[in-house]
Amino acid sequence: MLKKLRILLASLVLVASILFFIDFSNALPSWLHIFQDVQLVPSFLAKRFFLVGAILLATLLLGRIYCSVICPLGIFQDLLGRIYLRFNKKRHFRYIKEHKILKWSFLAIFLFSFFLNVSFLVGLLEPYSIFGRIFTHIFSPVYLLLNNMLAYGFNFMGNYSLYRMDVYIISLSALIVALLSLLLITVMTYKSGRLFCNTLCPVGTFLGFISKYSFFKVRFAKDKCNSCGLCARACKASCINSNTHEIDYASCVDCYNCLYVCKKNALAYTCKIPSNNSNAVAKNKEPKDAMAISNPSRRSFFTISSMTLVSAASTKAQDVQTRLARKEKIVKLPIIPPGGKSFQHLAKHCTSCHLCVAKCPTRAIKPSLMEYGMAGVMLPMMTYDKGFCNFDCTLCSEICPTNALQKISKEEKHHLKIGDVKFLLELCIVYTDNTSCGACSEHCPTQAVSMIDYKDGLTIPYIEQDICVGCGGCESICPSIPQKAIYIEGFDTHKLAQAVEKKDTEEVDLDGFGF
Repeated sequence: MLKKLRILLASLVLVASILFFIDFSNALPSWLHIFQDVQLVPSFLAKRFFLVGAILLATLLLGRIYCSVICPLGIFQDLLGRIYLRFNKKRHFRYIKEHKILKWSFLAIFLFSFFLNVSFLVGLLEPYSIFGRIFTHIFSPVYLLLNNMLAYGFNFMGNYSLYRMDVYIISLSALIVALLSLLLITVMTYKSGRLFCNTLCPVGTFLGFISKYSFFKVRFAKDKCNSCGLCARACKASCINSNTHEIDYASCVDCYNCLYVCKKNALAYTCKIPSNNSNAVAKNKEPKDAMAISNPSRRSFFTISSMTLVSAASTKAQDVQTRLARKEKIVKLPIIPPGGKSFQHLAKHCTSCHLCVAKCPTRAIKPSLMEYGMAGVMLPMMTYDKGFCNFDCTLCSEICPTNALQKISKEEKHHLKIGDVKFLLELCIVYTDNTSCGACSEHCPTQAVSMIDYKDGLTIPYIEQDICVGCGGCESICPSIPQKAIYIEGFDTHKLAQAVEKKDTEEVDLDGFGF
C-alpha cells in the first residue's frame, strides 16, 4: 500500500512538473504551480520558511520521502530505472557502501558556492534546476516538433486548434550543459539507481543526514529474515546489506521496494523497535533501550542541529561586489528580466532552473553565457532577436520559484524600466538608404521612440529615455542587419520610468544626431 501511494503521488508530481516546463501555450491550470513551490532550495531562497520547516519535519519523522515523492529529478531517475527494467528484467541492485567523502565534498562545494553567490555552481548541483534545464533545452524542442507535426495535420483537415511554433536552439551552451547532465543522470541511474542522489546531490546529502535519525524507518526483524537478498536486489538506493541486516538510513529514499518483495515479512516501516533488539546495525546503531529513542534531549539535539545548518545558510555572506564594466555601445550590457531588481539580487537567488526561459511567450528570455561574467553563467537575460517583452506580460515574475524575479503587477510592469534605448544613426536605413521606415516607432508601447523630420520628406527616429521601459519592441522589429540601429542596453538595477511630457518634435534640435 505504501509503495502504491508513493508511485501515485510521485507520478502526479512528475507529470505536472514536465508539463509545466514544456507547455508553451500556458494552458495548464494555475494550481499545478504548487508543485514548483515546494522544492527545498527554491523555497529557502524565496523565504518560504514554513515549507522548508515542513520538509525538514517530514524528513525527521518519515525519512527521505522528499526525494521519492516531491523532487522531480529523483522521480525522473525512477522512471529511467523502470525503462531499463523493461529491457532487462533480470537487472538487480546490490549493497554499496556509503560514499561519505564524495557526498560531503559536493555538499561543501554547494554551500560555499551558495555563500559566495557563485550561481553557476549552485545551479549545476541543485536538483530542481538540473531537471528544469533538461526539459527546457532537450525535451521541450522535441515536444514543439511533435506539436508542429500535429498542427500541420489538423490545419490540413481544416482544424486550427493547434498552431505552429518556431523550433530553435535557445542557447547552445545551455543545451550542452543539459545534455551532459542528462548523460550523467542516465549513466548513474543505469549503474546503480539513485547513485546520483546519494553521491552528488547536495539536497540528498543534507536530508540523508537528518533521515538517519528519523522516527519511522524500514527495520529488520532478524528472527524472520532468511538472508535471501531479495530486498537488497530491489533497493534502488543500494542501502540494504541483507547478510548483516544493515540499512544505510542516510541513503534510503523510502521507495518501499524492499517491503514489497520480502516474502517473510522480515521488513517493516515502523517507529517501533523490535523487542529482541535484532535490528541494531553496525552502521546506524539503534539504541538497545527502547526508551532511548524517546529521550527528549537527544531528539531536541538532532532537531536543533538540523535547523541550525539551514539557518546558517540563510545568513549568507555579503554580496560579491561585481561591477559590470560598461563596454562600447555595440557590445550591450545584459538586460535583467522584469522583477530581477539587480544583478546582485539575481545571482543571490537564481538557481538557473530556466523556468522563465521555458515559459516566456515571446521567447525574449534566454540563458546568459559570459554576459554577466563568470559568476552569472546560465542566469536568465533578455534578448530581443526572436521577440520582445510583452508590455502586459508578467508571467516570468509570477512563476519564478525562488523569487529571483519578484512578482510585479501589470501596472508596475508598465512603468518598470529594465533597460535604456540606444540609437545609432549611421546604421539606420533612413540614413544609409534614404528610405522611409518608422517600424521602431510603431512598435513602441510608450512612444519613447517617435519620428521627426529629417530631410527630403523623410523622418528619423528620436528617442526619449525618460519614458522608455526597455521592452525591446523597437529592437526586435528594426530591419537593420546584422547590427540593429536601435537597441536596448541593460544596467545593474531596475528603475521606474518617470512619465514626462513628450517634446514637440518640431522644436527638437537635430544637432544631437550630427546633422
